[in-house]
Amino acid sequence: MHPLSARVRRAAILACLPLAVVLGCNDSSTNPSTDDIAGTYTLQSIAGVPVPFTAHPDVNTSITFTSDVLTVRSDGTWAETQTIQEVANGQTTTDTSTSGGAWTNSGTTVNFSSEIDGSLVYTGTYSNNTLVLDAGDGLAQVFRR
Repeated sequence: MHPLSARVRRAAILACLPLAVVLGCNDSSTNPSTDDIAGTYTLQSIAGVPVPFTAHPDVNTSITFTSDVLTVRSDGTWAETQTIQEVANGQTTTDTSTSGGAWTNSGTTVNFSSEIDGSLVYTGTYSNNTLVLDAGDGLAQVFRR
């Protein structure tokens, strides 16, 4: 196994999947306040496939996203905890990683940036207690409060 972070593994695995149809959100004319968006969200699906979501980047490896919780705070910060199980050559490991940073919104559009280097982690939309986010791979990740 390669000592890759969960976020790097996630990006690599998701990049191997076929491009998904990005889910639309309704009521784009509203401008929710930070208090409206604030809350704890749980990952429901990736590319339309429910969690737990398993990817097979090669014949000897599978990676399963078992849980992902995103906490969006009204002070403009966010935190995320992901749990990923990797099976490679018969060996199973489970990795829990955390990340966070700052977020902004303009209307229903939201952007999440990294606390480490300010790079964009997610872009997406918010509507009806649902965040539909893209980690830069074109695959919709649906988080619900």
